[in-house]
Amino acid sequence: MQEFKRIMVGLDFSPLDSSLIEYAAFVANLCRVDKIYFIHIRKDLSLPASIENVIIDNTVPIDERLKYEMSEKVKRLFPHYQYFNIECEVIEGSPTQELLHRIEVKQIDLLIAGRKPEIKGSGVVIKQIARNSKCSIWFVPEKATTQIERILVPTDFSKISQNALEYGIFIAEKLKNTEIFVEHIYTMPQMGSYIRYAQDKVLPLVENTNTDMYNEFMEDIDTKNVSISPIFTLNESYAGAFLSEATATAKNVQLIIAGSQGKNAFSRLVLGSFTEKLLDANNQFPMLILKPKIA
Repeated sequence: MQEFKRIMVGLDFSPLDSSLIEYAAFVANLCRVDKIYFIHIRKDLSLPASIENVIIDNTVPIDERLKYEMSEKVKRLFPHYQYFNIECEVIEGSPTQELLHRIEVKQIDLLIAGRKPEIKGSGVVIKQIARNSKCSIWFVPEKATTQIERILVPTDFSKISQNALEYGIFIAEKLKNTEIFVEHIYTMPQMGSYIRYAQDKVLPLVENTNTDMYNEFMEDIDTKNVSISPIFTLNESYAGAFLSEATATAKNVQLIIAGSQGKNAFSRLVLGSFTEKLLDANNQFPMLILKPKIA
C-alpha cells in the first residue's frame, strides 16, 4: 500500500493555516512520516519603503521574520512537535511553479493544501496543482475535523479506485469505529426511445449487474473488518461528480478519497475526468487524491 513518508504543507498566513497545521499533525501521526516541510511561497518578498520604515526591527529580512513566525505557530499547534523532523521554508517566486518544483526535488509523497470557499479564478490554481503535482494531494477546508467517522470512496471498480478504497481501509483501521461508503455511479444503457418504455424491466437487470461487479471488485480486497457499505447511484443527469458531493453531504462524511490515473510517468499527471469534476464540485469536505508513486 502507498506510504506517505515525506509530506509538504502549504501555508499562506491566513486563518486556514491553523487548521492545516493541526490536520498535518493528524496525518503525520496516522502515517508515521519521516519528514515534514511547512512552506510559504510569496511572489514578492520585498516591502515598500514606507512600510519597511515603520517595522520595529527592519534589520531582519522579511523572509526570516516570516519563517520565525511560521515556525512558532507550527510549534504551538503541532502536537508532539519535538518528535518529528520538521522544516519551515519561506520562498520568493511563482507560488504554483515553486511548489511543484519543490515537490519534485524534495521527493514529496503527499501535499497538504488548504481549500477555501471559491473566489473567481481560485479553482484554476487548485486544478493546476492537482493536475501537475507528482504526489498525492490532501485538500483541507478550514473547518475540517480530524474526527473521521465516515469516509466516501467513489468507485468505477478499477485498480485506481481499488487503491483509494485500500487507503480508506488503512485509515479506518487506524482510527477505529470508522465506516466507509463505496459509491458507484452508473447510467442506463443507451437504447434510444425504447428505454423509456422498458426502464422498469431494464433497471433491475442493471442493478443486479452493479451488485455482481461490486462483489467481484471486493473479492481481492482485505477489508480488515472495517464496515463497508456499497451505494449505487443512478446518474440520470450526467452530473456524477455532483451526485458524489450530494452523497457526501447526505452521509455527513469527513473525508472523500479518490484515485487518479497513474499507469506511467505521463498519465500520473492526469487526474481523470471524474476526479477533476469532483474537485470542482466539492470545497466543503476534505478530499484525498491518491496518485501512485512511480520511480
